[in-house]
Amino acid sequence: MRRGCNPEVVAAMRTTRPPRTRKHRAALRKASEHQREKGHWWRPVATAFLCAIVVIVEPAFFNQAAVLQRTPLPQITQTAAAIAAPLRRRRSLPKPYLKDVSHDSLLSEGVVYRHMITGRGMFSVHVLELDLDVVNHDVVLLKARERFNGLERLKNIVARSDSTNPDSILGAVNANFWSAYGNTAMGPTVSNGEVVNLHSYKSWSSGFFDERNRLYIDRFKLDATLTFADGLEYPVVGVNSRRDSQAIVLYNVFAGGLVPYTPDVDEEVLLRELEANAPADGFDSTEAPIRLEELRSQMMEDRRRESIEYPLPKAVVEYLAPPLINRVVECRVRELAEGSVAMPYAGAIISFGSDFPAGVLPQPGDTLRLEVRTNVHDTVAFTHAVSGVPRLVRDGRARHEAKAEGATSRRFTRGALSRTAIGINRERDRLFLVSVDATNRRRGTRGITLDQLAPLMKKIGCQNAMNLDGGSSSTMIVGSRNVVRMGGEEFNRSISVGLGIARIHDPLAVFWRAAEPGGLKRSFRRSLLPLWLDFHRASLQ
Repeated sequence: MRRGCNPEVVAAMRTTRPPRTRKHRAALRKASEHQREKGHWWRPVATAFLCAIVVIVEPAFFNQAAVLQRTPLPQITQTAAAIAAPLRRRRSLPKPYLKDVSHDSLLSEGVVYRHMITGRGMFSVHVLELDLDVVNHDVVLLKARERFNGLERLKNIVARSDSTNPDSILGAVNANFWSAYGNTAMGPTVSNGEVVNLHSYKSWSSGFFDERNRLYIDRFKLDATLTFADGLEYPVVGVNSRRDSQAIVLYNVFAGGLVPYTPDVDEEVLLRELEANAPADGFDSTEAPIRLEELRSQMMEDRRRESIEYPLPKAVVEYLAPPLINRVVECRVRELAEGSVAMPYAGAIISFGSDFPAGVLPQPGDTLRLEVRTNVHDTVAFTHAVSGVPRLVRDGRARHEAKAEGATSRRFTRGALSRTAIGINRERDRLFLVSVDATNRRRGTRGITLDQLAPLMKKIGCQNAMNLDGGSSSTMIVGSRNVVRMGGEEFNRSISVGLGIARIHDPLAVFWRAAEPGGLKRSFRRSLLPLWLDFHRASLQ
């Protein structure tokens, strides 16, 4: 025994030691193995299963090893990088990410409709994608009742457009927010180069389309001027609506058949229509309830403006060229009149305020120069424009700008609502119209917030995107069917403005569009050649 050890501890250790004989050790080892096999009966089964896998996989493994042995090292590295790339992209996907595509259909050459289920929250998303290189399609602005203050369901707007225009609407979505009682679109609105609404609202974003249907998103502001034959220039303070008896106001086809014109509608009938068009099921929480007092006040304001406009002098003009934003449009004066004046075909009515000197009024036969300019991108000729709030994607950065644009309502920004948005890709050759369904427990889908909509638009492929009117106004018409509200369009309210994709059936119009600089080479094989073949087959029959 070593020095310093406790004798009692040493004695206890000796008594607890296992037996030192070989016979006792063998007995203990056999008992231990029996106990392990009794408690783990699945081990032989797992061993047999692994052996079967090895027998099956081993030949393929050795064959692959032989192939790799004969493959140069750089090629193996490239193959491994290609296999790992999707995994890296999968880890870096923004939320919500695209999870499943349930429907994909080609409406026409260059126009695709997709219905997809996205994100962990299972958002039901409808996408209309337009290839801008296919020139036999056009972006169109659809105005309700063809009036600046008209409201109509989008399905009815599309049906009326198809019945009156040679081009057919393949798909459409709702666009601008609109003001209650006045029923006017909010923000700059342009259709075929003619201004529907001139004034901006707060710092909201707008989407302007050029002659090749490319989308520009910015905080646009419009300014209009009228230049007389003697070179004097006067500002145009309003379009289709006069606030007071001062300055110059322009009225175009969206003002109606007569200027001034106020429909004689009973206030009770109008109130019932507004209540029937109120947001359903609380989807759109940004609007206040309809009040009879506000309706009466708006009707009195309309009558006041009519009484102001009636005695003012007006010049009836005809356009000498199709109107465009950021381009000078020459107009020839046909006549001067007062009172109620009929709207001319392919022309406008210019109303001069009471402060305008009578001696400088234009005379019949004079040529006036009308110009509507934007504060940004003022060198680009624009044909259509819609407005919304907020911007969702700016130059690839997915972050909404609701606070900067003045939309601070918590329910509007963070509520899980049905939404509508538009965007364009980085190469500016793909346009996206997007609608997201509202919450539907039966189908297991829910609405989307602005924080979730911004990365979704980027994932779809948008380099720049903006939000449009949503909630109960969200609608997408594909063909003649409303895909957002399954069960009929009666679940959708009337809207002020729609944005659609039309197929051009006129071969001459397609040819002139393709004949633009760079357009013929880009679109001959994809647009003109199929159209020419169809025409040739029809001529042979």
